[in-house]
Amino acid sequence: MAGTDTNVRSQVNTIVDIKPCTIVVMSTFGDRVRAERIAQGLSYQELADRVSIAAGVKCPRVTITKIEDRASEASKWSPAIAAALKVDHDWLLTGKGQKNIAASIDKRLKRLERIKPDAVERLHRQINVLIDDEESSQLH
Repeated sequence: MAGTDTNVRSQVNTIVDIKPCTIVVMSTFGDRVRAERIAQGLSYQELADRVSIAAGVKCPRVTITKIEDRASEASKWSPAIAAALKVDHDWLLTGKGQKNIAASIDKRLKRLERIKPDAVERLHRQINVLIDDEESSQLH
């Protein structure tokens, strides 16, 4: 009987020993910037350097810190931050829609096709010309 009690306690302890999970709410622009920076393993400076390249203007490290710490929903740096993090700008600002840039572009192309079908065909032709130009410049 004593051996049975030990087995029951062992099973109960195993069941009771469940660890709680933490839920992170990304309610602001700054929260989403911080979460993406951390998820990509970037320091404040590394993100600032990438933002500088995307914006074509120096972005100080402290700017990233301030953006992450504020509860603001926008920044003049937001388009460059989205580009640097390779996420959709609208998602970064609002938390809504597709985070993935490619999915967002596909969605926008479908919307454009409903509005103006010939515009999508023109874009396809322009993209093909751009790719052909890039390929030929790499050969020379």
